[in-house]
Amino acid sequence: YPLNSVHFPVLFKQVAERADPLDLSVFDYMLQKVMFALDIKKKDMWRNYNALVSLGGVAGPFLSNALIYMLEAYSTNHKACQLWVGVNFGITSQIATMALLAVVVMLSGNLGAGSLVFNLVGAWILMIAVNNIVTTYFNSISQERLQHKERG
Repeated sequence: YPLNSVHFPVLFKQVAERADPLDLSVFDYMLQKVMFALDIKKKDMWRNYNALVSLGGVAGPFLSNALIYMLEAYSTNHKACQLWVGVNFGITSQIATMALLAVVVMLSGNLGAGSLVFNLVGAWILMIAVNNIVTTYFNSISQERLQHKERG
């Protein structure tokens, strides 16, 4: 993901450079505690922030499994469109998480380090989860509709 490897480090470097070490918000304090608990200790603070957001992406597949379980339970009564419920939910959620991420990036100049990192972690987890949902349901549709020799 170019966002995680290119854009996020630039945002984190900017927020780390303008941060006042004496002016800590509640989010900044929580961020320091989380990084200490996870033993994230890189040389530069912006690298710590990027590592934490990257680690947040690990939670995405767990969230997607829980959401797929709920989607399957919801669509059990509609066997004919069961897969399309998942695809539609996934695509709609991708659009929503893209908008959420765009808002967070747009407001990044006004957010402190803690607020920015926690918002990006949340948006990143959601984005990984919904991307996983779309992939899962598209794979299911291709396995259902295409012959073995037609699949890519």
